[in-house]
Amino acid sequence: MLEILIRRPSKPYAVWFLLCLGALPRCQCEEDQAFVPSASFDPASVLDFGDVPVDGERTLDVLVRSTGSASFCVTPSFSASEARAEDCVPEELGHLDQAGCPWRYDFDAALLEGLAPSATATISVTYRPCPEAWDGDTLKPDFDLSACNPNSESGELTIVEEGRACSATKNGRRSLSLLGRPVFQPSASVFCPTGGGQDCSAQDPTLVACSTLFFGEVGSGEPPCDLVVEVKNRWRDGRPVAPLQIDRVEIWVNELNEAENLAPREGAEAGFSVRDLTGARREISAEAPVVVPIEPNATTGAARFKVRFDGTKAGVWTGEEQKSSGMYIYTNDPDQPVIALSVFAQGTAPEADYYPEVIQFGPVRTGTTKTATVSLRNEGNADLIVTKLEIVSASSEFAVRTSLGLATPITLSGSGMSIYVDYTPADAGIDNEVLAITTNDASHVGGRIEIPLSGGALPKLQVEPSQRVVFANPEPPPAPPRSETITLSNIGFSDLTISKLDLVGPGGDGSHPSVDDFSIAGCAGFPCVRSDVLCAPGLNCQSGASMVLELTYKNTDLSTTDQVELRISSDDPSDPEHLLILSAKDVPCVYPRPIITVLTSPTCAGAPIRADATASVAGDSDDRSITDYEWFWVRTPGPAPVLTPLDGVETSFTTGIDDSGIYILGLKVRNDCGAWGLDVATETILVSDSCN
Repeated sequence: MLEILIRRPSKPYAVWFLLCLGALPRCQCEEDQAFVPSASFDPASVLDFGDVPVDGERTLDVLVRSTGSASFCVTPSFSASEARAEDCVPEELGHLDQAGCPWRYDFDAALLEGLAPSATATISVTYRPCPEAWDGDTLKPDFDLSACNPNSESGELTIVEEGRACSATKNGRRSLSLLGRPVFQPSASVFCPTGGGQDCSAQDPTLVACSTLFFGEVGSGEPPCDLVVEVKNRWRDGRPVAPLQIDRVEIWVNELNEAENLAPREGAEAGFSVRDLTGARREISAEAPVVVPIEPNATTGAARFKVRFDGTKAGVWTGEEQKSSGMYIYTNDPDQPVIALSVFAQGTAPEADYYPEVIQFGPVRTGTTKTATVSLRNEGNADLIVTKLEIVSASSEFAVRTSLGLATPITLSGSGMSIYVDYTPADAGIDNEVLAITTNDASHVGGRIEIPLSGGALPKLQVEPSQRVVFANPEPPPAPPRSETITLSNIGFSDLTISKLDLVGPGGDGSHPSVDDFSIAGCAGFPCVRSDVLCAPGLNCQSGASMVLELTYKNTDLSTTDQVELRISSDDPSDPEHLLILSAKDVPCVYPRPIITVLTSPTCAGAPIRADATASVAGDSDDRSITDYEWFWVRTPGPAPVLTPLDGVETSFTTGIDDSGIYILGLKVRNDCGAWGLDVATETILVSDSCN
């Protein structure tokens, strides 16, 4: 039998309880010496919950392992003997959760059913230092935590175990001590150096309770001022407290001469930062907090960090709570969730103010020059020294000069100067460069100001008409084909190259039937690769700044409406593939029908045989005519005789003297509107051995 007893000795509300859990069906309550149940427990002697806040709880687990050769058998039971033990009497077996009891427990259902050999189960024990502060699993919102028990807690988990079978009389007993210490909410206080700015370099300055961080005057070329800030955690009313945690430190400041209605600036913008005691940057957050514990046998604990002002931003910087600025320390002290300190510092530094931050020259004609101006002023309270001016890539298309010459260094006290950048593109294309200005303004990395430069001599395609070409269809329709023209022009600032023309059907279908109805002069097929160069206006160019394309439409099928896309590819970066719609309406082109007539009779081997296509039908009216004939062999019994001609209205052939048999002749025709017949005419000719 396993008996679990938790008790709190020497307390008016001490608890002593016992839980026994039932056996698996396989456990036989009989004197079977061959099968012996037993168990081990981890931990074996002490469950130490340590410091637990009075408004919190902590849970520890006991691992039970069946180590015998039979299922571990228990019998449920419970007993209590002390006066207030009823606070910890469970309402139901297996779960202790009473309002006045600091201990709670849960256990795996397997312990009720019995553990097979080598199986494990868990008993979970939870310690709540102040159970009266809870309403179920929720803290009472208005409960006075100072009324909680301040003394350390102890209890005992006692396990009484039958050594062998269920009916055995020898009992084993083992106990686990339960230890816990209630701790109250942390109490925070802040300490700073006594001498303000004079303590910037002190490694272990004298610290006093403070409400202001005074950095004094710091020059940008001097070492920064690091002030040590100490946050202490101390007992409340002689009672231990939980660790103090700092989840965030913020610094917000105002410049003394700024308008009253301006919002505070982040401290980093003015040269403030939080550091560890080595001077390394420290990012304090809920994920990486500053924790202030109190060691055993002590009543206070402390943690330190540094706040740095580097003086790189000129001006007098103040942080005052009435202006919603200063240094804010966020803690888990419920009485001081945010501790605010005032801040005072003066930075003595040059401050480079420049405009614009980016220069875009836009399109500039090749061989011509365009100039942009950068205004550079010193807005700081120390001399601004310009030590270097350069175009980073040393491109010959850009040149730099100033209103104060190019000899460096150039010193600006309270004045400014103009920097001129000349851009002369030598060829087509976009140019991207950087103007670098190096000064002693430490607010820029390495004192380096970088201004991006961009510009270019770019071509620009203009198409007239720009979107659609309609092939007119007057009444009555003219004889095909019909023609229209488009004009391609370069209105940009460098040479334009037309690289490709392509005709495609709707949706980009290059095999669409309408594509065959359109053509472009100079293009035998599509896509049509080109190398037409159109010069920029105003520049010498033999090929000119524009070109005319002749477009032809001829309906070659039964359609009455045709539409295609003409795609014009060029090196215009803003319009690399210009799209133009070509559309036409026309009467349908009825397909011709080929008819073969054999003019020779009889047909004999070795003698000439003539065939004629005069009877072929050209189309839907007498106005149509057949313009093309294509003769070919479908079948011959031996070597195919030569057809002469292959493309005439009449053709003839002569077989060999011994080449009699069945010959099948084929014919295709095309009419004057360009349509080939859908059908192929065939004629079977029987060639006999001789004409005798």
